[in-house]
Amino acid sequence: MSGPVVVSGVRPSVPLERQLLAELKAAHRLLAMALDCMTPASQAAFAQRSELSGLGTEGATRHHERAAVIARAESRVERRDAWPFPPPELDAAEAA
Repeated sequence: MSGPVVVSGVRPSVPLERQLLAELKAAHRLLAMALDCMTPASQAAFAQRSELSGLGTEGATRHHERAAVIARAESRVERRDAWPFPPPELDAAEAA
């Protein structure tokens, strides 16, 4: 998908996987903007709360995990692969 992502609610004419991908990409950008608005102390407090909530310790916003899923999903949407359950051999190949 190229160009700006328009997030305007549920659009029945757009396949669900594209809607989910657009929402994930919007959340990705929103988290980055929120962190940019925080002081270093606020960022540290956020990271601590994230860890205490069990959301991970290798990055308070799970940026890298989310970026990897976005890239993988964009690739599948472009290839028009099966959603949401790809063939097991495709998952195994992508995981390698």
